[in-house]
Amino acid sequence: MNLSKLSVSCIITTKNRPDLVLVAIQSVLQQTHNRIKLIVIDDSDDNITEKMIRNKDLPLKYIKNDQSRGAQYSRNIGLSEV
Repeated sequence: MNLSKLSVSCIITTKNRPDLVLVAIQSVLQQTHNRIKLIVIDDSDDNITEKMIRNKDLPLKYIKNDQSRGAQYSRNIGLSEV
């Protein structure tokens, strides 16, 4: 099996942790596997996390929940994007 042809999806959920989510994003992007689909679901009730992510030119899909709905809901949103 040729693993280089496999795609990997990574879902990151976050809530009011802009600095930590950027560290998590950079960790995923530094992986040697080059077929990674990164999805970030933002459950924050602040605007800081969204601004920090949108101000960076990052290869990811960013989704902001319309209101705080919890980690399980956010993970399910991410899974629906895979």
